[in-house]
Amino acid sequence: MILVHVQHYLSTEGRNQFDDWLQEVARVLQHFDGFISIRRMEPIEVDDECHLLLKFESLDLLRQWSNSSEHDQMISRLAPYQQKPQRSRIFRLGDSI
Repeated sequence: MILVHVQHYLSTEGRNQFDDWLQEVARVLQHFDGFISIRRMEPIEVDDECHLLLKFESLDLLRQWSNSSEHDQMISRLAPYQQKPQRSRIFRLGDSI
């Protein structure tokens, strides 16, 4: 399983719209092979960032999403509110200990 932590740096208006945007992204992702889940993460100490955790079955299927026109459209909707570029980190889920 592949996990992606995405950190968005948005204006106040963008942060206020983030939950609605995330709901729409989730609806779009339902049609992509390998999509497992998307979830908002709320930092305990920092309140001016928006974080999400995305799960996909494989890196190839994640890349299909990230290279799609649907992905570009979703990201472009946040562009007017970006304070700086988003940051994404990709992880592979390891074995349980």
